[in-house]
Amino acid sequence: MGKIIQYGRANPVWFIENILGCPLMDFQKYMIMGGWTTQKSVYVQSRASGKSFVAALIIMSKVILFPGYRAYILAPTQRQASQLFEKIQDIALKNLQTIVGNDVFLGETVKTNGNATGFVTASGDPHVDLYNGSSIIALNGKPKGLVAIRANGLFYDEAGKISEEMFALTEPFITVSSDFKTNIDMTVFPKNVPNQAFYFSSAEDTTTHLWNLYKEGAKRMMMGYNDYFVCDVTCEMPLHPTMNGEEYAPLLTQGEIDAAMRSNE
Repeated sequence: MGKIIQYGRANPVWFIENILGCPLMDFQKYMIMGGWTTQKSVYVQSRASGKSFVAALIIMSKVILFPGYRAYILAPTQRQASQLFEKIQDIALKNLQTIVGNDVFLGETVKTNGNATGFVTASGDPHVDLYNGSSIIALNGKPKGLVAIRANGLFYDEAGKISEEMFALTEPFITVSSDFKTNIDMTVFPKNVPNQAFYFSSAEDTTTHLWNLYKEGAKRMMMGYNDYFVCDVTCEMPLHPTMNGEEYAPLLTQGEIDAAMRSNE
């Protein structure tokens, strides 16, 4: 088990496909590998490119592979955040017709007598806890209630539609280093996974916080820094997808792309 966990930490695509049982398109593999270790990862994605699917798998992998990992889902509304949480639940419970999956994630969730799955959605913020001390929480979309939280991973869904106020309140959740501890010898204590922020969104205009992150991240990538990862998933990728280098059935049609371009180029 230790060898599997250590190998999965360095090879998340292998872990997702072979341990979680979820096959990936080649462009989705690139997305996951590119943002796995960066401080900030920005994904600007076309329709039908599996935005929620990829986000869900990254979250599921992080909380399984790293003990005590606290993952927070944030979105413009509570409903949007809950939808990404439900995507995780559907993958875990094998409710997606396109994915066979397995019971690995469900086997790690903390169950109670009144909850056979571990997923809590009835009241408050939807959440699930794992036996290794990790947790996933879909936060309320109202900025005023988001205070005094410490996170290892922030996962913004539809980041282009999130307000500046919400970013100002939530991005500091990962400011404190994950390696900060007191009353111990830090030279002998193993390092934790760095705190990270992931931004998933459709394309928006240049007045958004998402655009500033995209622009700054693209510059830093071109200069050779490894703290940002920016991924522009155009419609060509789901239109001509490949899996393990082989052509695969399109995830959307040229007609859908043409209609979308006519309505909002």
